[in-house]
Amino acid sequence: MLWQKQQTKVRCRCLDRLPLIFSTILVLFIYNISKPASNYVIIIETQTTELSNSDKISSEKEMLSDSTKSVISQNETTHFNPFKNSPPSNVNDVLMAYTYNSFGFDKLKEGPIKTILFWNEAYGSKDYGIGFGRQGFQKLNCPLTECYTTDNRSMLKVTAEFDAIVFHLRTFNIEDLPPTRGQNQRWIFWSLESPQYNMQDIYPLDNLFNWTMTYRRDSDVVQPYGWIQPIDSISLNPSVEEINREMELAVKRKTTNKKTKLVAWFVSNCQSKSRREHYANALAKYVQVDVYGECGSMTCERDNAANCYVMLEQDYKFYLSFENSFCDDYVTEKFFAILQLEVVPIVFGGSDYTSISPPFSYINAQDFETALQLADYLKMLDSNEDLYNQYFWWKPHYRVRNHIQDLKLSMCGLCSRLHYDKALKIYEDMEKWWIEDSHCHVPRRTSSASYFQAKHQETELNWCLNRTTQTIPIPERYSANPDDKKRVKNKTEEDYSEAKVYIGVWEHATQILEAEDIFPKPLKQAASDYEREWLSRPSRDWHETITVGQT
Repeated sequence: MLWQKQQTKVRCRCLDRLPLIFSTILVLFIYNISKPASNYVIIIETQTTELSNSDKISSEKEMLSDSTKSVISQNETTHFNPFKNSPPSNVNDVLMAYTYNSFGFDKLKEGPIKTILFWNEAYGSKDYGIGFGRQGFQKLNCPLTECYTTDNRSMLKVTAEFDAIVFHLRTFNIEDLPPTRGQNQRWIFWSLESPQYNMQDIYPLDNLFNWTMTYRRDSDVVQPYGWIQPIDSISLNPSVEEINREMELAVKRKTTNKKTKLVAWFVSNCQSKSRREHYANALAKYVQVDVYGECGSMTCERDNAANCYVMLEQDYKFYLSFENSFCDDYVTEKFFAILQLEVVPIVFGGSDYTSISPPFSYINAQDFETALQLADYLKMLDSNEDLYNQYFWWKPHYRVRNHIQDLKLSMCGLCSRLHYDKALKIYEDMEKWWIEDSHCHVPRRTSSASYFQAKHQETELNWCLNRTTQTIPIPERYSANPDDKKRVKNKTEEDYSEAKVYIGVWEHATQILEAEDIFPKPLKQAASDYEREWLSRPSRDWHETITVGQT
């Protein structure tokens, strides 16, 4: 009985204090939701939600939400995928997935603002185009804005306290590295150029970087030059019936009434690694190609690019979106900027364009056996307005985002990843990842000869067609140092055998490529001259190459 009385008293005291308890909870709740976002970030795991494919996306915010639901529920989306190794299927998917923690990391996290140090300049900019502090992330409406950027190496007591340090490859100096490195600090390899134009010795970079941030789709943080997002429910791979239906509608829209010219090209690099200028010259033999800039006879002020694009859209039907390098995933603004216009881009690059853009939104020069065949196809489209207009069937259904608008969005991904990704990794072999895995090469097309058609022999010729220079790859074992001459004499026979291998392969390449008109003299003759030099001067230290492909 006594125990029951005591229990009743306790219950009464609890009931008396209920208003105080509820008041305390309410105060704490109001305090938390009004707490300044500049101090902490909370990432909460969301519940799986089914997404109806029939729901239309009426705004960008709705699209972000839609993409998030699709990622979390692992539903198939309709977005073109600028990523290779990430589960989400477009930039927004990834950013939102970072935010809502849908990759299976800790379910609830709370941490301070992440600090990002820009170690060296990028294209003359110290802030990498995003600005300093938190403002850049806020202006971009990043899913997470709890990151702070700076180029002040002394902002913190030691550089090891920064959460991440970003190194731009072009201005990177191996002699200028942070004196200390934090255990959980991320060092980030950042580059927007292809390996062929980053003249850096990659070997010293082994075991240095934790993350990569490049245009490549298998980077840890992908920074594409552009991407394409759907604005309705059309599928990623539309059926023939869907395309035909939309093409019929495109024909009715009529876009070419005032266009009077055929092909244009804005270009300033006249000797590219891809040899694109050779292909353009071959095409110009059969159709009119107006070349603007340093490599042509026509001018359009670069300082007023907007006017150039207006002129292009008004006057021309096609544009040469030719890349200066043939490397995996390397598709620059030359492609995405033109897609925003009523102009059909003719692409010539090393990427898989089918994975980043709708079918029949571009013309791939490599789909034709010769430049003459491409020219004939362009003439056919020029003479048939209905066929030409079909190349714009996709425009009502997709929105093109180029680097001017969204290049900095990758910084959103970097900020989000710093908050959610605690896994440790290191790139042990940067040369393999950046050089070999980029698969940069000289395209298998000559200036006017027939295209190389023996595709099964690609592996055999890859090492033969020099990836970085227009030269026959002669062995370069010895320098001009007099101390090396003794070794030269002893190694002459071995080197000569190696040279014979090159000669044999180049004879084979000459027959396949039929490239007499692209070189000052046939490759076979060049190889024969090289062979005679070896026979006549066996003790010569060979630290040179035979230059080809230059007129």
